[in-house]
Amino acid sequence: MRMHTSKQQKITLSLQKSKLVAIGGGILSAMCLMAPTAVPNNTWLLILACFANLPIFMVGLGYGIYPAILTCLVATLALISAIGSIEGASVIQGGLIFVTLSAVPVCLLVRQSLLKTTLSNNQTSWYPVSYLLIGLVISAIALQFVTSIVFNYTGISNVENLHADIEKLSSHNANEIYQAIGRIMPYVSGIIASSWMLMLIINGVIAQKVLQLINRNLRPMPSLTEINLPNILTIVLATCGLIAAVLAGNSVGMLAANTAVILTVPFLLVGMCTVHLLCNTASNKKILLLVPFYLFIIIFPVAILLIILMGIFEPWLKLRARFAQLDKK
Repeated sequence: MRMHTSKQQKITLSLQKSKLVAIGGGILSAMCLMAPTAVPNNTWLLILACFANLPIFMVGLGYGIYPAILTCLVATLALISAIGSIEGASVIQGGLIFVTLSAVPVCLLVRQSLLKTTLSNNQTSWYPVSYLLIGLVISAIALQFVTSIVFNYTGISNVENLHADIEKLSSHNANEIYQAIGRIMPYVSGIIASSWMLMLIINGVIAQKVLQLINRNLRPMPSLTEINLPNILTIVLATCGLIAAVLAGNSVGMLAANTAVILTVPFLLVGMCTVHLLCNTASNKKILLLVPFYLFIIIFPVAILLIILMGIFEPWLKLRARFAQLDKK
């Protein structure tokens, strides 16, 4: 009887702890999002806002889906309260954007990540990382379509509307800025969707890594060789690239070009995994190799194209398998 009571007390304490962590995570998430409004034009606070999903991921991957949902509810309420205190801000719009772009996607990713089955040999099989990535790609393409429609409907995509504002901000080089924005503007919806997808992945990976370090992760860290993209993804990317080239300047061509931008993200991740596996072969010198690698990417962003190509040709080159074997030796 005493043992049964003690077990119940442990379960109650564990539930209370998970609730407190979830509430704290929700408040922290809302604070990260609202930080840029406290000190405008602060780059570091803008970067902090990009990691608003990190507390939700940490609660979800460390305590489960229901605490993650509680975290999202708390974050939404805290965000609505904070937005309500800002003059001219739309509470409903801000809340809907957070729920649509953060709360729902993160909860879905957490739920799917924690799905598992027990095989006949009593080994646990977790939901494949590749499926999570494909789901994200489909969601990002849908976001790109919606963003394109909103931009066209509101006139944001028309760079001519921005000319007067650019001249106010910088009169001496307004034409150069205007031309640069004009070149980028057709791809803005694809860039936004790709950035959204990348930040979700980065937040999720950081959360899983931190939880693993403190021994709180519910799912083991996926292997770098686990991401195996279907061949259809390469075909769709090539098709979108071809349509974008043939129908350049056309609305269909722009849509294909933006979809192609999104489809490069999974191949970028495969390429990054290949580089990490290569660095793993150097054992204790791994950090010494990775730091210069990331600095090189920051200084020469064109190198990202080489990494994407590495990811595209991985099914034929099989570099990850080779580097993984070298790492074992």
